[in-house]
Amino acid sequence: SLSGDRQLLTKVKLLSFKLTGEPELVIEVPECVYDQNTRTVGSPGPLQVQSGDGRFRIAGDGFSYRQGESRVVISNRVHATVELPGTNAAGALKITSRWFEFDKDQLRGVFHDEVHGGDADFDFTCGQLSVSAATNQAGAATNRMAFDLIEAEGALEVIGQAGGKQAGRRASAQRGVYRRSEAVVELIGDATWELDGRAGRSDRLTARQAEGSV
Repeated sequence: SLSGDRQLLTKVKLLSFKLTGEPELVIEVPECVYDQNTRTVGSPGPLQVQSGDGRFRIAGDGFSYRQGESRVVISNRVHATVELPGTNAAGALKITSRWFEFDKDQLRGVFHDEVHGGDADFDFTCGQLSVSAATNQAGAATNRMAFDLIEAEGALEVIGQAGGKQAGRRASAQRGVYRRSEAVVELIGDATWELDGRAGRSDRLTARQAEGSV
């Protein structure tokens, strides 16, 4: 332990639960310091977090959390895995960034600075990426978490993976929005694209997955 009101904790595992009793978040750190005066927990060392259903996993170096607040900040070298509905671990979205913040009450995570990500089909970069989730009402019996909204801001660029089914496709914009419930992707602000031998530019581009139209 440390002197005064600061305590050194080792092999820490923190769990939060939903009203149903199911796990909501699992946080694991080798060691951290708890300050009784400020009611904060933090560490410069490694941290691992995952959602209760395991579909969202994130790790990084350094974190801070204040009791009574819903916000957790991971300070450095963030890397995450997001399994979107209809995908498995092999098709999961991988994301890295310089730092990350998560609001537990809003179920919203934001990746900040030098954001890079990709899945089996696409690779992308941007300045900031937010992932919002909600409990899937249709699957209320399992209370699984569904990632419903993904928003990218700041020099977004998306490129089809070489050798994949989206190879040769490319798009860029100042902002991008994906709404799972509508199966719609929007590129907003100086949007450009290259698609199946066609290319264009506009202020806004809307792509509907179900129809395969742009």
